[in-house]
Amino acid sequence: MNLTQAVSVDISGKFVLLRTCIKHGSVNKPKIRTLWHPPDDGWTKINVDGAFSSGEGASGAIARDHRGLFLAAKAIWYPNAANALTMEAHAIRDGVVLARDQKFQKVIIETDSLVLSKVLNSGNFKRSEIASILFDIVELSKGFCGFSVVFIRRAGNVAAHMCAQYSVKERQRCIWTEYAPDFICNCLSVDCNPVAME
Repeated sequence: MNLTQAVSVDISGKFVLLRTCIKHGSVNKPKIRTLWHPPDDGWTKINVDGAFSSGEGASGAIARDHRGLFLAAKAIWYPNAANALTMEAHAIRDGVVLARDQKFQKVIIETDSLVLSKVLNSGNFKRSEIASILFDIVELSKGFCGFSVVFIRRAGNVAAHMCAQYSVKERQRCIWTEYAPDFICNCLSVDCNPVAME
């Protein structure tokens, strides 16, 4: 038997050869991908996403607490949109407005726009074409006890994406404050449970 095989015995006593990948002295295990991480106790995490197509756009935002429980969500349709980056900026601002309106005190905004998370954290956006939206975000953020904008991969931002897509489809502005809309309930459940990847 070589290093790429391991022997185990099944319940009937037969030997079964299991092929195992061994690299660099350790066995590869299935990767565990957590789609969404809850914030620390006392904080609210708001995932945001923008959508853009053919001069129209939408934003989606969803707020959850440290247990992953739904707090509020928002979806806004923009009949006139400049580009995808502008819609991502609108989504961040709409998420901050949602936090303000719901009176959240400590807020983490998660966006899948790496560019905007970097720009907002650097504060270097005075010459940007979306500077006015970014200034709004900075000014609104001063009303919180704690505030940060962080990047998350798209796999962890599905619920916000679904809110934005809902607004594109329905062409309207929606806000949910007591119960999560049906179209994201399954996603919220999946987000709180790790998934094994092969």
